[in-house]
Amino acid sequence: MQRSSSGISLRDSPSGVIGEMTTQVVHRSCQVQHHPHAERGYDLYETPAVAVEALLRVLALPSGPIWEPACGRGAIANVLRAHGYRVVCTDLIDYGTDPTAIYGVDFLKTTELPAGISCIVTNPPYMLANEFTAHALELCPNVVMLLRLAFLESERRSPILDGAGLRRVFVFRKRLPMMHRDGWEGRKASSGLAFAWFVWERGYRGHPITQRISWEDGRDAVPVLLPHGRPTKGSRAGSQIKRGANRAYVLARLRRDGRADLIEKVESGALSASGALAAMTDKQGSR
Repeated sequence: MQRSSSGISLRDSPSGVIGEMTTQVVHRSCQVQHHPHAERGYDLYETPAVAVEALLRVLALPSGPIWEPACGRGAIANVLRAHGYRVVCTDLIDYGTDPTAIYGVDFLKTTELPAGISCIVTNPPYMLANEFTAHALELCPNVVMLLRLAFLESERRSPILDGAGLRRVFVFRKRLPMMHRDGWEGRKASSGLAFAWFVWERGYRGHPITQRISWEDGRDAVPVLLPHGRPTKGSRAGSQIKRGANRAYVLARLRRDGRADLIEKVESGALSASGALAAMTDKQGSR
């Protein structure tokens, strides 16, 4: 019998019809959790490419190679590679789609990072999301996970959410396209779950910053910088600078130059964008 968190049966409502409808709604909106484990196999739910594209519009990943430790059929890695990132792919299961991937690797049993890795980006198996996140934080200074928004809840997650370097939470304005389990041949449904990108940065001690993002359009895109630090010709960044609204451009420069100290001050409001630019210019001039 299906019961609510209060211990009262959902079917024991004043109207049996309402109780039955409530139960059906709960089952439909929580499709992932209600799949029997035997049907879920290795818990592969491929990440929509639009989710990765949305992440890259708002977050500059480290320039070195990135580790995708639950690569599946390459949904995340393919998008990262299309944007010029080098990706090391591993997975416990060989899905036979990436000849460069290393299969048979149990991420939870790894004890060190692949050579040159300073960032992990993945959509972990739902059943092991807590364990994947905790292990990734032990191994790597930069961790980016696609997780259910409800991951923010629960006292038992405090060790990985409080004081563990959680810096950004990018919440999708609109539910992502449904992530059906591998091999699913049933009706294609829209997602009943809210997802977000969680970004950890080792050493960060502030509160996480929440930002709403869209997977349907590029309204959240940050400026694209040329190597010498100027925005690309005709880009939105250039227009922003002409109008004096240069905060996004300054933040982009700070991210590129690894100035986490100034980024934190600008994002918290403790320092203006012009002040951060002056501090960065003064430091460069004193070299």
